[in-house]
Amino acid sequence: MSSRDEKTISELFKDIEDNKCVLPDFQRDFVWDEGRQKKLLASTLVNLSIGSLLFIEGSKQDFSIRQIGYAQNNINNENDSDSSCTFLLDGQQRLTCLWSFFSNIFADYTIKVESTSTKIGEMCMIIYIQD
Repeated sequence: MSSRDEKTISELFKDIEDNKCVLPDFQRDFVWDEGRQKKLLASTLVNLSIGSLLFIEGSKQDFSIRQIGYAQNNINNENDSDSSCTFLLDGQQRLTCLWSFFSNIFADYTIKVESTSTKIGEMCMIIYIQD
């Protein structure tokens, strides 16, 4: 990604999902508490700037790597035929918060969603979360 390349948040989330955008293992773990996460999400909802992110292109063999998200699992890259990736160097707390909120907040749970009608005819979703 050159300095002029722009990606939509959905394109960035797709890269995270496909392990094309990863954390180098020397990055600290996700540490933001609930209050900071709420403030970031509130800022995005009212269209305030949440700062920039810093990336560098490289190869998955350059560093040990982890997934972006709460789980931050190590990625085995030994048999990866496409070793090119983008490393997230700055903005991990913000991006992890957004990624987890919009994509994988229930990653370790089984979710069952049922739809039902209320008395006034609105659609209501009931979410069951199982460990």
